[in-house]
Formats: sequence, structure tokens, C-alpha cells
Amino acid sequence: MEKADKTQIDKIRIIENYSIIRFGERLKEAMGDMTYRELGRRSGLSETTIRKYIQGKIYPGIDSAALVAHACNVSMMWLLTGQSNNADNCLSVSATPSNSSTQPTDQLAIMLQRIDEQDKDALVDALCNIGIKGILSKLQQSGAQHGHPEREYTTQELETMIMTLPVRESLKTAFARGITAGEDADKEILRILESHQQGLSPEGSDNKTTTPAPSLKQKAG
Repeated sequence: MEKADKTQIDKIRIIENYSIIRFGERLKEAMGDMTYRELGRRSGLSETTIRKYIQGKIYPGIDSAALVAHACNVSMMWLLTGQSNNADNCLSVSATPSNSSTQPTDQLAIMLQRIDEQDKDALVDALCNIGIKGILSKLQQSGAQHGHPEREYTTQELETMIMTLPVRESLKTAFARGITAGEDADKEILRILESHQQGLSPEGSDNKTTTPAPSLKQKAG
């Protein structure tokens, strides 16, 4: 019984230390004129859960806090702790309760709190565009340049990396298709590009004569 009481006391101290105890007040402020129903629709949470947040009966997990913050268009860090995302106001490591059994989700939350909004948006965009595997592939590619052996990428991974290149969509599609087409297709693509380049050059513009393909010569004969 004493152990259970001590755990409850520690939990209350942690909640008070991070100002989480006033989460309901900040959520109500962030909602403004928004109703519980509207916030529930935007966040995917139930009206009952939101009402309990406001009343301070329960506190959200990191995933629910992110959903509510996004729905209210406010910083998740401010919603949870009342602090801004400025580096001077970020929670320092020394202020974090010492606990060797910190869960991965808690570590992730602490790291996200130290990232500004622009970097968070960039991270979300990267995850949406190329996914976790794509990001890991780029990290592995960077590691290979520092002496680590580069593994062989799958066709899907190569296509994913190609589609993130800052070039025209049609060009990315051509590159992606060329991966599975083989070396003969590569040579054909190069031949077409060289022919197109010659047609755009000054020398090529004066030469109106085109050499028919061998198949066309046979038909003409």
C-alpha cells in the first residue's frame, strides 16, 4: 500500500514539475470559441475525453496531445508545458527527472520539444514524401561515404529516392521506369537524348536531312 501511495505522489510531482497540471486551462484557451464536438471532429478524439482534459480529470498521451495541438493550431510543447519553442525556454536535460527506465516515447517527446516548428514541419514532410525507409536509406548512403560499405538497394528504394529529386515529374518518372527496364533501355534513352541535343544545336538546325532507321530502309527497298 505504501509503494502505491509513493508512486501516486511521484506522479503528481512530475505532473506539477512540467506544468502539465494546467493542461486543461491551456486547452480551453487554445479552443477559443471551438466546441467540444468541433474539436473532437478535428482531432478524432471523443467529446467525453476532451471534456475530461478540460476538467483536469485525465491527461493526454503524446499522440493525443499532438492531435489536439494540431486541431487547435498551437504548439504541442506550449499545450503540454506552457512554454514556448524558443531555445531559451526549452526544457533542459538537467530539468528532466532522472530515470534510467525512460520509455522511448518519453525520449521522443523530449527531443521533439527541442525542435522548432519549421524543423518539425520539414520532418513531417519528409516522412510523408519518402517514408521512414527512404530516410534510413539516405542515412545509410551518407554512412557509406564515410567508410561504411554500401548495401545494394532494392528497386522500390531506388525509385523512392529518385522521386524525391528536385527535377521535373516527367523526368523522375522516366528515371524510375529506367531502373527496371535494363541496360538496353538505358542505351536507347541516351540515343534519343543525344539525337534531341543535336537537333537543338546550331549545327543540327542547319542539317535538315535525317537518317531513317534501319527498319524504315528495309521497307523502302
